[in-house]
Amino acid sequence: GSGNSAQLFFQDIKITEIYVDISGSLDNEEYKTFLSNTLNSLILSGEIKKLYAVNWRICEEWTQPDKYSIEKLSSLVFKGWTDFTNLISGSSENILIITDTDGYDNCIDKKITSGYSIIYNEGHVVFKNMYSYI
Repeated sequence: GSGNSAQLFFQDIKITEIYVDISGSLDNEEYKTFLSNTLNSLILSGEIKKLYAVNWRICEEWTQPDKYSIEKLSSLVFKGWTDFTNLISGSSENILIITDTDGYDNCIDKKITSGYSIIYNEGHVVFKNMYSYI
């Protein structure tokens, strides 16, 4: 399943913060299922310190997230637009941004050049290292 590929991709990377895009363009069951699988497998690592649900602002955040945090995130209303401008503090190679192609373009526009991104586009998933765009 999609969870396994995430774990393979991240086994050599220490991710400590995850930003999850919950904008309106991602309001569908497939994305939410993908999110649950991916986040559950990442949180099992025990390394995740912070989980953020974001659109144009930070809607919710969890410290030391667990499976209940993921259930809560999935049950939020996915709405609005994506804007990472003021959301991601500084640059850290330990961040993961889960978003769609618009959100990813926004990250590039905002010069977020460290960390990692998972781009979800209608069932297709792409992993990117933000460094490749410096």
